[in-house]
Amino acid sequence: MDRAGRAWRALSARLPHDRALLEWIGVCLLTVTLAIAATTSDMTRRVDGIVFDALASATRGQPSAEIVIVGIDDRSLEALGRWPWPRELHARLIDRLDDAGARAVAYDILFPEPASSDPVLAEALRRAGTVHLPLAVDPLGEDGRLVEVIEPTPELKSAAAGLGHVNLFPDPDGVVRRMPLTLRAGEQHWSHLMLSLLGTTALEVVPAAERKSVATGSGLIAEDPVLLRWRGSPGSFRTVSFVDVLRGETPEAVFADRIVLVGMTASGEGDRYVTPLSGEGGLSPGVELQATLLNTLLAGDWLREAGLPFRLALALLPLGVALAAYLFLRPGLTLLTVVGLVCLVLVASGAAMTVGGMWLPPSAAVLGLLLSWPLWSWRRLAAASAYMRTELETFERSGDALDLRTTSADVVGRQVEAMKTALQQLRDLRHFIGDTLQNLPDATLVFDAGGRLVLFNTAADRLLGDVLSVRRDPRPMFDLLGASDVTDLPLGEVQARDGRFLNVSESPLMTGEGVCAGRVVRLTDVSEMRLAQLQRERALQLLSHDMRAPQVAILALLEQARENPAALEH
Repeated sequence: MDRAGRAWRALSARLPHDRALLEWIGVCLLTVTLAIAATTSDMTRRVDGIVFDALASATRGQPSAEIVIVGIDDRSLEALGRWPWPRELHARLIDRLDDAGARAVAYDILFPEPASSDPVLAEALRRAGTVHLPLAVDPLGEDGRLVEVIEPTPELKSAAAGLGHVNLFPDPDGVVRRMPLTLRAGEQHWSHLMLSLLGTTALEVVPAAERKSVATGSGLIAEDPVLLRWRGSPGSFRTVSFVDVLRGETPEAVFADRIVLVGMTASGEGDRYVTPLSGEGGLSPGVELQATLLNTLLAGDWLREAGLPFRLALALLPLGVALAAYLFLRPGLTLLTVVGLVCLVLVASGAAMTVGGMWLPPSAAVLGLLLSWPLWSWRRLAAASAYMRTELETFERSGDALDLRTTSADVVGRQVEAMKTALQQLRDLRHFIGDTLQNLPDATLVFDAGGRLVLFNTAADRLLGDVLSVRRDPRPMFDLLGASDVTDLPLGEVQARDGRFLNVSESPLMTGEGVCAGRVVRLTDVSEMRLAQLQRERALQLLSHDMRAPQVAILALLEQARENPAALEH
């Protein structure tokens, strides 16, 4: 295992950019998968609910003036006695509302048990002809039945203008945010009381493209759940006391051509529910939730829940921008990018609700962004730490005289301190090499593997002129020696195009892995030496000629005397 670890560190050192890319791809796959999973599941539903509640409070509408609630409040209970009341009182209330010209009336009170005064109430219902009564669908049916329907007594049921369910299904966090227009159990189905009140059906209210069903987990199917547009904290709808209406103390104009809802509002009586605006006014009675649904249906401004393509786009597009920023931007800028994208996602969700009437949950997108940044930072830090560790181990194994001892307690801190020490010593070494190069008597030039001039000394500057020092351009040298680049230089003694004689030599620069990293070229001006050599050769030729002339004359005379001794006497 240790050998495999060393091999991996060596590979990481040779391919640091490839490892960074692989780490980035891994972060991309993990965060994108997480964002998709969060979008297509209920993973972030509770957090989305908190965001929805805040936006619902900020984008609340105005309660409709067409809706009036007759509340069975504490004052009414004190004046008329304990609940339940005799049904004659409800009959008198219905007659009052009918006389006042109420457009329609809906009760949010069940009448499941027969009573002796049912005929009186039934007659009042028939006279008004506009009163709708509720029913409740209990999923815990008896005798093996799928559900149990709690309806008004048969006499009241036949006298009512219509029936409808008033079931509520809070979200998993206990907050009521939506209400189903239809309940279904097998072949049975029940429309909501507010649809009965308006004389319409769910098919006429909800477009076919927006219809959906949600299992309640109790054998019931909630169809066409409407995401409510909230109108305010409890008490926002106009509410009058039951006893005041019964005594005639409420002006009839309050009910003229209005829709009236009758329900329990007394503290400690009836059901109360948590809503997105409960933080402002406490729990809401059921009749106010029915009023909120009625108001939403009248205005047609319920919130459409964004489809899966929109939610995926919101989750993945900002994440894609962040992932690209991790690859190309500095760490400080990537953090600002992520913070900006989180703010942009929240603004987009708020704008969708405010302007477009669409609920676009932002939590999956925010989760992907907030997890991607520390994840990428961790992997990038791990890669950088591994790279520094490998390089420092290479330094130590190379036998170079580098003192890498550190005092930091942090692992990465020790690596950074050791790398800083190594770099400082390398800078000192480079300075030493530079000073050595400058003090060489011959013109010396250093080229990298690509043939680019990286270093030269003052002797080279004097030999080749000011071009090198101004532009670091070696081409004049190549032209001078009749070469195209550093790999084409003639070696040995070369006569340059300007007539000078130069001795050219080169040595390769090799890396620790045996790869050529560049060349060192040395130029020596031997023009004076070459000129002196030529002058010496000419002098020797002249001296040789002058010394040979007398010798030839003497030899000629000796030869003549041998052949003709008499001629020598003359």
